[in-house]
Amino acid sequence: MIAAERPTILVIDDDHMLLKMISRILEQAGFSVTTADNGEEGLQKAADNPPDLIILDFMLPHMNGLEVCRRLKGSPDTGLIPVIMLTSDDFIDTKVAGFELGVHDYITKPFNAQEFVARVKGHVDASLSLQRHGEQEKLKALETMLDQVAHALRNPLVAIGGFARRIHDRLSDEDQLSTYASNIYQEVQRLERTLEQIVELKSIILGSIVSFDPVIFIAGVLETFTGALTSAHIRLETRLQPERTSIRADKKNLGLALGNIITNAIESMEAKGGTLTVTFEQDARQCMIVVEDTGRGIRHSEIDLVFRPFYTSKTSGSGMGLYAVQHIVQMHNGTVSITSTPGRGTRVEITLSNDCRARNAHTPAPSQPPRS
Repeated sequence: MIAAERPTILVIDDDHMLLKMISRILEQAGFSVTTADNGEEGLQKAADNPPDLIILDFMLPHMNGLEVCRRLKGSPDTGLIPVIMLTSDDFIDTKVAGFELGVHDYITKPFNAQEFVARVKGHVDASLSLQRHGEQEKLKALETMLDQVAHALRNPLVAIGGFARRIHDRLSDEDQLSTYASNIYQEVQRLERTLEQIVELKSIILGSIVSFDPVIFIAGVLETFTGALTSAHIRLETRLQPERTSIRADKKNLGLALGNIITNAIESMEAKGGTLTVTFEQDARQCMIVVEDTGRGIRHSEIDLVFRPFYTSKTSGSGMGLYAVQHIVQMHNGTVSITSTPGRGTRVEITLSNDCRARNAHTPAPSQPPRS
């Protein structure tokens, strides 16, 4: 099962004994720790995988901590990461220089482990809270833009589609203009479906959280795709845990998310058929729904892009499906991940806590799992 993602901390220090001690303290406190023993290595690791916080020793070989901090703060990729500076002295000039460069806090060696962890947690929590606020602001701006796009496009599309249909109906099938009119009408229909998805995405607000049988739920979603699977010559395989308990989630929106993933899987295999495999696993803490296909796959360079709104590598489609999936899963405080190999297929994993405490959701008293 996939473990819940832990806050990441990069520790940069040339004292290997201290580096091991700090790593052990932070890992026991629930953090994921990476280390570097010099400034250049630390800068490279911070750029490759930006952590949630950096602990930086003042005295480093070749490049001291202040210079490392200056470079971190000067990069758009690492400039907002909070930095705690470790120092063996308490000179005010050193602290002032660091604060002017953007150091968030100083910890003087030797330090008390409990105080050290408490200060680290405080800065990490503040950083993550700021990130969440920024994401919420971006989401609000995107929703405003979606409203404006949908409003601006709806009436013109209706007019274009209507005129294209009238032109097509007045021409013979042999006339090339009839083909052009038909293509215009089909593209209008595609854009109208995109608008419908935009409106659908806007309406994704978690309602009531209910308890339900996950296997019956998955089977119900799959049943709606029976015709599409048959038409595309796709074989369906399911691997469902025989012993399971109910899960708690917004059933309607989770069904929408799973349906979007299955739709993408079918489209990736339409040309030559294949196998769709749906797996459900559950342990004491969390459950995981996995959808695998044997379709055309996604290039590695596109994996990070597929969750962006309007991004699509297909010749048709709106690029809103996986964005909606991520939005729904995140509202459940869950995670969604994709692994894919071009020409071999794609694997999508949704991981949810068994006790799903979703944001902005009204959670009624526990009830018996519905049997339909």
